[in-house]
Amino acid sequence: MSAPAAVHGPEGPWPDPLYLLRETIVSKRKVALMNENLLIARPDGKRWTIPKSSLCAYRVPGEKRFIDIGSVYYMYKVVSSGEIYSKVRTQKRGYTYIDVLRRTELLDFLEGELETCAQVSDEVFKGKKRPLETRDGEADESILNERKVKGKGMSASKRPRVEAFEEVEDLDAKEKIHSSDFNSRTKPMMSLDVLVRNPGKEVPNVDFLLKLAAEEKKNWNSKTVTKAVQQDAFKKLPLYQELESKLEEDKSALPIILVPCNKSAPLNIMNIQDFLQDGTFRQLTPERKAMFEATRNTSVEVVRTINGKMWTFEVHDSTRHFTKSMWYRVVGVISDGTDWQFADWPFSSLVDLFTTCKGVYFAKPGIPVPYYMREWAVSTMDLPAGEADEDHRASVVRDQFWAEIAKWMMMYRYKRFSNSKKLTKVDTRAMAKHESMVSR
Repeated sequence: MSAPAAVHGPEGPWPDPLYLLRETIVSKRKVALMNENLLIARPDGKRWTIPKSSLCAYRVPGEKRFIDIGSVYYMYKVVSSGEIYSKVRTQKRGYTYIDVLRRTELLDFLEGELETCAQVSDEVFKGKKRPLETRDGEADESILNERKVKGKGMSASKRPRVEAFEEVEDLDAKEKIHSSDFNSRTKPMMSLDVLVRNPGKEVPNVDFLLKLAAEEKKNWNSKTVTKAVQQDAFKKLPLYQELESKLEEDKSALPIILVPCNKSAPLNIMNIQDFLQDGTFRQLTPERKAMFEATRNTSVEVVRTINGKMWTFEVHDSTRHFTKSMWYRVVGVISDGTDWQFADWPFSSLVDLFTTCKGVYFAKPGIPVPYYMREWAVSTMDLPAGEADEDHRASVVRDQFWAEIAKWMMMYRYKRFSNSKKLTKVDTRAMAKHESMVSR
């Protein structure tokens, strides 16, 4: 390949990467980010290849150091395409974040709406000076190259980074694309059309594809079959595996069971631990009911072995301070049939609630199950009278409850949470009226 022709900035011998990017955007030519380089189309049909780590004329807001051209292009690409540009996502990809006040001005500058930008160094942008990189890759005004560049008269050590502006052949010429990086890590391909079919567009999931290709090449001549990816992102996992993954990230992220915050309910926060843990059921005495608000715990824990593993469950009777992650950990809901129990829960309907969580209704001794409860997708269980000589019956009901929970955890859980709607009071009076009409 012949030596690249000399290209000049507006007032200096070497153009700044930001100058090239702005000129290309204003002229509506193609720009692409491939591997570690920014590919900028030229008016003559060729392109510039600029390492995305090259410093440009834009300074970090509030500081004097310059940032890399890759961070500027990433911001422009994400914002102009309507995607979410956040600090966490930007830093995760190794770029410098530009706040909303600064990037609005920068976007107008890149698109030609503004001729100047407060954070852009005029001398660097016009090619009069170049920021010199320090060992940590940063640069500021104090280490700018104060010596005016005189082209060929400069030594190689003092000359601006010529390799950052290597001239290559036509963007659409597939035989001219440097594919040594791909050939060194992947199985040879029949064609490179997939890489140049849409110049200006980034190849999606390229890192993941290269990793798979490298593994395939490594085992190309091996007799053993390469194992497929064990965890498919689209595979439906049972609920217990979803809960296990949350526990691996946070040991305190225990699965949750919700009970009624109702002192008249047969099972509430004051007797649920004895029932679920020990299999004993005692109805609250009038004295305990009178002290319900003052003496009840906000939550309790119970332990149960499910599928050969010991699980610890949190039991709550209030969701007032629940976060989104806590709602994702809710496994079961014990209902008392009241109209206000589910008020302000993040579901559009009761159908969505009992599709997301396992619903259970414990019938009071001697009281028939309300008709409308039969319309809900809940499992109904009859409690014993609560006498000491009936503890064996309470244990049987306890085991039935855990069997339903275990069955639910073995299945895939459909999440029907709502971010915009919340449940209101259930109109049990209308349901009761319908029940009386049906009974006639």
